[in-house]
Amino acid sequence: MLYATIKEKEIIMAKKLTKITIEDYSFEIDPDVIDDIEILEQLETTQNGGSVQLIALTKKVIGKDEYEKIKAHFIEKHGKMRISTLNLIFTKVFESFDPKE
Repeated sequence: MLYATIKEKEIIMAKKLTKITIEDYSFEIDPDVIDDIEILEQLETTQNGGSVQLIALTKKVIGKDEYEKIKAHFIEKHGKMRISTLNLIFTKVFESFDPKE
């Protein structure tokens, strides 16, 4: 019976997407992608001065295609993709993650 309960929770979590909005651009992420020790290890590297890793980590979390769409949107809107916008995306994605669920 416990196995069924865990499996049901995994199915529910897999279907739950989180909507993130930055300015006028919205996208959805699967919070389960963040629930990964490798993501945490990459985050630690990023916070210890590996800021170049921020792009790779963001692509891993939101997907390369979504990253390119976001980048294209902000380049069209502002003429460039600002680092501050990337930081905001990254922050909102990680703030949306609740490991207790």
